[in-house]
Amino acid sequence: MVYHTTVYQMMGTRMGLPLPSVNEVAAQLLVYSLMEDYLSYWIHRLLHTKWGYEKIHRVHHEFTAPTGFAMSYSHWAENLALSVPALVGPSIVPCHITTHWLWFTFRLIEGINIHSG
Repeated sequence: MVYHTTVYQMMGTRMGLPLPSVNEVAAQLLVYSLMEDYLSYWIHRLLHTKWGYEKIHRVHHEFTAPTGFAMSYSHWAENLALSVPALVGPSIVPCHITTHWLWFTFRLIEGINIHSG
């Protein structure tokens, strides 16, 4: 029998019952938000340095009108770099898969909202 180790298993994500309590989900989402916000801020600042802007971040600023599409319109390196902060929280503080889905849904909606003006 072959066993596959998924990324979720390596991160410690639970997948079975029982489901997490509301308090557990709220605490984890708070920790994830704080970690993601802090790390994204510093990565974004680095992308606004002369080198970072000219080589990578300028693609993101080709959109001049505020639109949700601008969230994901960027250089591949920027997409990669800015997806890391969203994974740090669940990697350090493991959660249930439903919390993981809720976290990524929250992040996508927030990103679209921020770029919508």
